[in-house]
Order: sequence, then C-alpha cells, then structure tokens
Amino acid sequence: LDGRIARLVEEIDADWPNGRALAAQFFLDLDPALVFFLTRNRLHDLWFFTEFFRRPVVRQALPEVGDVRWSEDAAAANPHLARMGPHLGFELTDGWRSLGGLASRLSHGGVYRGGGFPDPQVIQLVDGLAEGAFGGRRSEALSYHSWAAWSDWFDGESEDSSWFWLDRRTGLATVLLITDGP
Repeated sequence: LDGRIARLVEEIDADWPNGRALAAQFFLDLDPALVFFLTRNRLHDLWFFTEFFRRPVVRQALPEVGDVRWSEDAAAANPHLARMGPHLGFELTDGWRSLGGLASRLSHGGVYRGGGFPDPQVIQLVDGLAEGAFGGRRSEALSYHSWAAWSDWFDGESEDSSWFWLDRRTGLATVLLITDGP
C-alpha cells in the first residue's frame, strides 16, 4: 500500500471517534475485455466487484471485510440486496468527481463529530491518494463509488462508502473503504 494512502487511513482512524477505514492496492491484468466493461459501466453484465472482493488475494489483504453479502439466494430474500445487485452498489464516476466526493467526506468528518479535517489537510490527503493510486492522472483513472454496506465490516450507517480506482495505464487498483458508526 502506498504510504500516502496508508496515511489517509491512519488519519481517519485516529481522528474520527467511531470511524474506521481500510485500503489496499492490487495490480490487475488489463485484459481489453475487462477494460471495455469497466469503461462502459456494464457492471450489471459482469460480476466484477462481487468476484473481486471474494478473491483470495483481496480477502487476505482486507481480512476485516469478511464475506460479501450479495448472492442470488440472499438477494431473493432481501429487497435491499436485490437493489444493490452483484455490483455492490458501485457506480462509475469520473476521477475528479470521485476525489471531490472523498474530499467532501473528509471535510465533513465522521458522523459523530462536527467539522472534519481542515481544508489544507483535506487537499493534502486527497492529492496524496491521487498520486499513490493513479499517479495524479485523474482523467485516466476509472473511478467507482458505492454507498452500500455490502459486508459485515460496514456498520450500515448512511456514511458507509467504498471507492475503487483503476489506473488504466498501469493496472493498479486501489480500494478505500470507510465506515462510520458505533
């Protein structure tokens, strides 16, 4: 994990009384078919996120996440899971918007804390993530965001969020998960 991203996780863990964050990075084989589906946001055609978070290497890097909740059987019994779908609520967004959303989240702070990080610190943390995740090339990153609590690690709060960035040039995938609840 790039040290700038690790610092972001440490800052959230230290500063938000009930907040927790996890991050990991992985190199993906950029098969042209995968890139096509990712750039066209055809995730309902491809169980990318469900399968990604179930991979042994991902489970080993993020053991706290535990099991991914979505399955066809669980979705048949739970309307919330059915709406979330196998894409775990992830939606394609552009690199600038995803970083703006993260900056807003950091500026807002945790659910049980007013304020958040001061503007200069937010800028430093978000710029550090952008450099560590995709070399700062915001327009070249495939960026996805989800508000869904798709594993038991999340607390089911309105502030649970997941980000996934893929550097199209290098194949580096970066995952950032934040939950904020009791």
